[in-house]
Amino acid sequence: MKFSICPFVLIAIFALIALPANSYNNDEVLSQQSPLDVHDVSSEERKIIEDCELPDKSKPTGEIRVVAELRGRAISKPKPIYPNEAKKSKVSGAVKVDVVIDEKGRVIWAKAVNGEPMLQEASRKAACRARYSPTIISGRAVKTQTIIRYNFVLP
Repeated sequence: MKFSICPFVLIAIFALIALPANSYNNDEVLSQQSPLDVHDVSSEERKIIEDCELPDKSKPTGEIRVVAELRGRAISKPKPIYPNEAKKSKVSGAVKVDVVIDEKGRVIWAKAVNGEPMLQEASRKAACRARYSPTIISGRAVKTQTIIRYNFVLP
């Protein structure tokens, strides 16, 4: 019996091996792209973003489904601005942000749970600007809680 591998399978395997890890997982590799401008959204969205960005906002209460992986897809996931102080100090690394996403896919609460302190605020603010398609469970949209991970890499 002769064994052969389809060329497309070889290309796919090579792509997974050759690509950096951040290209195919949930990490965000940061570049010089600018984050979402709050002025580019509706007044309701702007209010939700500004409310989410409040530093000591309490976590929402009520029914929130904790999910390891969102069933809704990211519609917009702006990259955080790399803080100048962190760049000068050559600080890099991953930051995990705990988020609550409402029934419409908007991040309504965010808190950095680990990572370099100099990078946490930028990560939290970027997470507040992310948008997802709604998570549907048993035929209805639900609030969800998950982790967004940002990976800061020095240029």
